[in-house]
Amino acid sequence: MKFYTWCNDKKSERLNRILNSAKRQDITIVPIGEGREIHEGGYYNGKNLWLYDAVCELPENEIVVCTDGFDVLYLSDETEIEKKFKKLDTPILYSAEWICSHHSRKTCRQSRKIARNKVFQFLNAGTMMGYAKEIKECLERIFSYDCKIDDFDDQKMLGQYYIENRGKMKLDHDCQIFWVDAYFEYDKVDYTEEKFKNSVHKIKHMYKNGRLFNQTTNTYPCIMHIPGWYGDCLLDEIEKFELKN
Repeated sequence: MKFYTWCNDKKSERLNRILNSAKRQDITIVPIGEGREIHEGGYYNGKNLWLYDAVCELPENEIVVCTDGFDVLYLSDETEIEKKFKKLDTPILYSAEWICSHHSRKTCRQSRKIARNKVFQFLNAGTMMGYAKEIKECLERIFSYDCKIDDFDDQKMLGQYYIENRGKMKLDHDCQIFWVDAYFEYDKVDYTEEKFKNSVHKIKHMYKNGRLFNQTTNTYPCIMHIPGWYGDCLLDEIEKFELKN
């Protein structure tokens, strides 16, 4: 397996958290995109280009894991991640979130229909894995989209691909591997110290058998992703709990 993170500045101190969390699990992550522009060829399309360049250098059957760099933590080792991925039986797996963000109305509607009674229904582009061959084919298809349309970012492009290619991609609705959650997050205007303490209190009670446990899906995710500015603070707190367990 190969592990990557999208990051065009390897000197950023914010990268240390994910690298250290992976190292604790005996996983080595390679940053991709050094010195490149995040909006190459379209809004946030740089991430697709960097990943494409990486998978083109790999054997077709290589399993690849790629995540955002500044708001992600690894919670388990390579063996568990691979085992869960193979059990899900899909060429490509993207994380799912409960908020429909950066998607077209059609994608949101179709995603709800596919997910049915699941809480985490919508594709999030910040954490993914799959076989190199299928990732390459997926990205080549995405590159044919009109990426220069306003607000047509990487997540919207991938959401469109997901709806059009149901047999080639699944979402991790039950957070078996990826847990993407922004429900801790508050707008900066609405932020208070008390709310932060309440969020930390919630995190403390999400641990079961020494492991971060998703009470909504009754699973132990392998990788945690909290998007947004508030995620930094909460991931720091989760990391403290991880170091204690």
